[in-house]
Amino acid sequence: MFLEHISEVTPNQHRKSTGVLVHFPADVKKGIINSVLDVYLETDDLDKIFSSQFHLKWLFEFTGQAFSLPIENFTIIEKAFLIYEKWISKERIPKVINNEKQYFFIREIINHLSLIFQPRSGLSKDLTKKHFELCEKSIKIYEKIGKSEKKEKSNAKTRKHLLTVILGITDSLLQGEGSTKQPQLTLSQTWNVLKLLFELWLVSGTPDPNLWNLFRQLASNWVHRKETIVQWSSTIFGLMNRVIGILYGEQEGTKTVTITLPLSDKTLNSSTLKMTKKQVILSWKKFLNILGNPNRFASPTLFAQMMRGIKDVVTLLLNIGNKSDFKRKSKKIILPDNPDGNTIMKIFGNWLFETVYKNKFGFEEGVSIAFSILSNIFSSYYKRPFIQTYLSKFYAAIVLAFMKTEEYSDSLGAILKYTENLFLRNLNGLFILIPHFLKIIKLILNSTTLPFETNYSLSSLRKSSILILKNLISYPNHFTNLKILPIEGYSKDCIKDLNLISEIRSIVLNSWSTETDPLNAIILLKIMGMLIFETFEKQTTVPPLFLLTIQKFICQPNEIQSQWPAKVMCTAISVIRSSASKVNEINECSTQTIPNVIIGMNRIMVKLFKEPPNNCLQSEFDSIITSMLNTISDLIIPYQWFTFYPNVIQEILNSIGKIFESKIEKKKKKKKKKKKKL
Repeated sequence: MFLEHISEVTPNQHRKSTGVLVHFPADVKKGIINSVLDVYLETDDLDKIFSSQFHLKWLFEFTGQAFSLPIENFTIIEKAFLIYEKWISKERIPKVINNEKQYFFIREIINHLSLIFQPRSGLSKDLTKKHFELCEKSIKIYEKIGKSEKKEKSNAKTRKHLLTVILGITDSLLQGEGSTKQPQLTLSQTWNVLKLLFELWLVSGTPDPNLWNLFRQLASNWVHRKETIVQWSSTIFGLMNRVIGILYGEQEGTKTVTITLPLSDKTLNSSTLKMTKKQVILSWKKFLNILGNPNRFASPTLFAQMMRGIKDVVTLLLNIGNKSDFKRKSKKIILPDNPDGNTIMKIFGNWLFETVYKNKFGFEEGVSIAFSILSNIFSSYYKRPFIQTYLSKFYAAIVLAFMKTEEYSDSLGAILKYTENLFLRNLNGLFILIPHFLKIIKLILNSTTLPFETNYSLSSLRKSSILILKNLISYPNHFTNLKILPIEGYSKDCIKDLNLISEIRSIVLNSWSTETDPLNAIILLKIMGMLIFETFEKQTTVPPLFLLTIQKFICQPNEIQSQWPAKVMCTAISVIRSSASKVNEINECSTQTIPNVIIGMNRIMVKLFKEPPNNCLQSEFDSIITSMLNTISDLIIPYQWFTFYPNVIQEILNSIGKIFESKIEKKKKKKKKKKKKL
């Protein structure tokens, strides 16, 4: 005797010997049940009245019928709950019951409690609330039964029966009669039954393949509900954290399986489960696939939700060994290597590649997340190289997205954001992506607005693009003797010789003229400094060009640049100062570059002394002036070139004189103010 839906979706079937009162008139049934329950609860001689197991089966027959009564009879239903609660806690059990039979009656309790989840339509607000309370009471009893620590064979059978019944209850609420006949019940209890099912399933540690197959079959039909995806994501995350703790130590993972669920009021509900290591590892692998392939989901929102869950798990794997307080070289603990990219791709690769290649309309958010996961995986460091199949598929996916920018517009931002370090990795054949990255980077850095729709800000994508450019500067040094096939739109020599540097130089200069973010400006200035040294032997016009660009910013900033913090100015000055060791080479390239830089810096120094900028503190102002003086001295003192430029010497002397005059005037003004106060 249990919820009808259970017999429809699980192997459990009704016994013909049960349900005696089903067809009795309602009043008669109610009266009989109430009388029997009162006798059990009130008698002082329980063993005399219920002296055999047959008597107890008769008692359970009537007690179980109470849970199918209309909710209006909640006082009788609560009596039935009280009897079963006392039975579970062994407070009131006749002596005739032995251990084996105790589990038989517990299985009967499990069956009967499911009847409270039968949908009831036409309930008033108060009765609906009472129905929810009774369901929650039933869930608490199920939880108590499922989390008992006894390991007898009979108890294992009972646990299996419990899991089957809860599977049927969950399916009834999420896609059966309960979801249509009484949707309020589904809305109220979905979180509760899913949490109960997942946690009891984990604690049971069942290896039964038939039971797992049934779970997978039913769960695949619940993916239209957000609660299912969130519960799955939280469970997989908790299991993965514990697996990491088992394999790599508790400093990397966790000591227990902790499942944290976000509730509707933005609070968190955490459950800590007692599981053996064997149970954890078995359950993680099976739970990972319990909902099936996410690419068959019909809801874009839920698809994106599942992709976020996968992303969290992948991030856990990629972060192994990154904790500063974790000593991997400990002599007492020998740990395995971090999971390499091939391992992670073997787990999630098929789903992710299917997602990015299909790029289903309306599923753009999930596709973007899938690209971010893939980019993060391939941009991370591993000891072992990737299998060529994975590399080929990844490169093809990136090229596809960059070539079809309109279709993959949401994903372009994710790719750039998560491939900032990609070109630092020694991946086979990675250079074939360079022309495609340059095309997109140029599109972003040459524009003052986003050239495509994305959830990322223009400033963040400009930063990512700039960082990728920075990592590309060294590529010509690595591929000087490499033969590269022609790529559409680019020379076959674009990577191995001067053309790549020329392209980067052009993009950097254009980007500087459109940059509005001071943090990005600092990175651009540092790249200019790198290019100054990188291009002396390759392109003699580059160092003077960059130096004059920086000097112009220092001396004549535009309206936006003038609002930048002093740190940007200090960075610009330090870049010029770093080029002091190349003064002779620069003068050979352009005889006027260094003199112009020094004259410009002298003049702006004098101007700053007269009119200090409003957007910097005194300490920052002092740092700027000190940096300028040090830079000028580094450019002049070690070399003889300035003897041929008397105008430069005169300019420096004039500046020093004006600075001293400015300081003397400031001191006089301070003295006058003090005298007035006195």
